[in-house]
Amino acid sequence: MTRARRVKCDETKPVCSRCRSTGRTCEGYGLWGGGGNTYVERYGLVSTSIQKPPTKVLGVEELRYLQLYRIRIVHTTSGWFASKFWNSIVLPAASSEPAVLHAAVALSAAHRCSFDSAQGPDEREKFMLQQYGKAIQSLQPLLRCGDKASVTVILVTCQLFTLLEYLRGQYQLAESHLRNGLKVLINMTTEKDCLNDGVLRIKPASYEKSIDQGIVRSFATLHMQSNLFGSSLEDLDVFLQPMEAPIPYPVFTSTEEAKDALDVLLHGIVLIRQRHRKLGPGSKDEVAAVTAWQGEIANHLAMWYETYLGTLHSIDKLALAAGKKPNEPLAFGGKTPPTKLPTGREPSVLKLLLMYHAMAGIMCGCLQIHSEQHYEAYTQAFLTILVHAIHIFEEYSLAKSIPDNVNLHNSIGEYGFIAPLYYTAIKCRYHRIRLHAIRLLRVIPLKEGTWDSFTAANIAETVMELEEQNTHYGDNAGYGFSLSEIPNLEDSYSWSLMPEHNMFHDVEATTRGDLTNEVVVTCKRRRLDGSLETITFHANPKPRHKTDKKTHSYT
Repeated sequence: MTRARRVKCDETKPVCSRCRSTGRTCEGYGLWGGGGNTYVERYGLVSTSIQKPPTKVLGVEELRYLQLYRIRIVHTTSGWFASKFWNSIVLPAASSEPAVLHAAVALSAAHRCSFDSAQGPDEREKFMLQQYGKAIQSLQPLLRCGDKASVTVILVTCQLFTLLEYLRGQYQLAESHLRNGLKVLINMTTEKDCLNDGVLRIKPASYEKSIDQGIVRSFATLHMQSNLFGSSLEDLDVFLQPMEAPIPYPVFTSTEEAKDALDVLLHGIVLIRQRHRKLGPGSKDEVAAVTAWQGEIANHLAMWYETYLGTLHSIDKLALAAGKKPNEPLAFGGKTPPTKLPTGREPSVLKLLLMYHAMAGIMCGCLQIHSEQHYEAYTQAFLTILVHAIHIFEEYSLAKSIPDNVNLHNSIGEYGFIAPLYYTAIKCRYHRIRLHAIRLLRVIPLKEGTWDSFTAANIAETVMELEEQNTHYGDNAGYGFSLSEIPNLEDSYSWSLMPEHNMFHDVEATTRGDLTNEVVVTCKRRRLDGSLETITFHANPKPRHKTDKKTHSYT
């Protein structure tokens, strides 16, 4: 076999002229490619191994944590949907871009840190901070350069910084990184306009040639998750895809396509809800506009579900597109489970999509309600979310029992089950379903972007206790049930519905710069006399005990 002749790179920016003249693929420019090849063509199908040694000599600790990123962190951060950003973009970039390299090493090291605010940083945390500083230092010349290739590296590093700060519990710093990245995306695009309600829409064609879609998708996911949490990004009203993008029919070609289509609808609902909450009912014309949007999104959700049902016949193809082997029953790692689960069922990611679809349906149907009791009409939809979650947790439990398989504990990812379970625990009016959702949130200590499973569970449990205080609603419905036991809705008919003045119409979690791993929760409801009652408390990821003293601020 003839060996390819090696040609020394002449270091001409942005493309090596020697490689360009000979038609070769230049290996010297990392993210911006070379030899006339585009970034997407070069890195679209890369494997999980680093293809070439880094461009600088690494220390032993740096190499160790880079290897940890490759074998574990790339799987956990990419989440249940195996986002290609962390594998096909970050890993190749780490081979040649010092900023991305040190940011990835810092994120990897952060998974081994305790971040105990009561004590000073230990050796691991000091190492993580050192790598963080090196990444920031490596960004400085790129910030001064400002060309598209440099900005692409900046965006990748910014995303790593965002998850790193979320993992540390530094929520405001994380949101600052996320906000800056979104602003860079907005500034880089030329095809954008405003919808009637002031939301900025960025059209996909505007970034396809200059920014990898995986980068945009990763930012869009975190933006949507952050808005679901109710963070301070509410003022950044932006769609990274147009609402009128058609729902594929008759099938989705990939789980990624199904997720993207649902994300657009869900993000639209979130933005409408936020504006409705800020501005109130509004004029007749504004109410009519929201009602029209509500009907349009409901139709799109119905179309999405119809396409989903058609896709069930193509599950094997979807699994292959996601990198899974045919009939492989688990969504975690590539090991063989000790006990085979039934074949011919949806993969876990499709069940997760159904959880979000059910949540979107409830949120859409309740955009303009005047009574919190209206959520009782969606008890079956809340049960749907819970049932899919139970199945996912059973599959995860089986996967975790396999030695050396991927473990989501104490890690961070983009997108998962926390948001729909939290929403169920906050808004469902059936105590048994709420309690079950809270208990599931405590199974895996995990972060998903701005979401922390234990913090979400603590918020939801406090809200449930405050709503059910001085009532018999939760009597005889304790913790004495198995997490795999599906609630019987027939029991719900024996419960009387909570009074309206007990239920919160608004639960908002906000972050403060002086708080680490802690959020401030503000709950609002109407008293019997019609006056507004506001209750404020703090929540963190620490396990709660029944003996904990609960402190709430009332106004």
